Amino acid sequence: MPNDILRREAERLRHLSETCAQQGDYTTARQLLKMVIEIEESDILVTKEALAADFHELGWICVLLDSKQEAQQYLQLALDLRLASVQQDQKQTQETADLLKQVLAEMGVPKPNLDFRTSH
Repeated sequence: MPNDILRREAERLRHLSETCAQQGDYTTARQLLKMVIEIEESDILVTKEALAADFHELGWICVLLDSKQEAQQYLQLALDLRLASVQQDQKQTQETADLLKQVLAEMGVPKPNLDFRTSH
């Protein structure tokens, strides 16, 4: 099936991206992860949380590359997807919100209230 082939390719590219990031080649890691996301966005079976995780990782890589506007864009997409997810993971949602706040602060943007922790 074509979707199975694309999913395997996305996994292969994600693994290569992780390897590049571990070796400090963030530019290549960013390009590979963008390709993964492009494949995933065309796959109706990819969950919002899986896509959010990739956008979060891409945002983090952009932070490492000091590309703040790009990081802000991807982290906002990750946060929006995580908030829209029925099976939202509070910890991951808050991690994305915290990283987005950090990027916004470094850009000189007033910090919005992005605290999603529960009071339990």
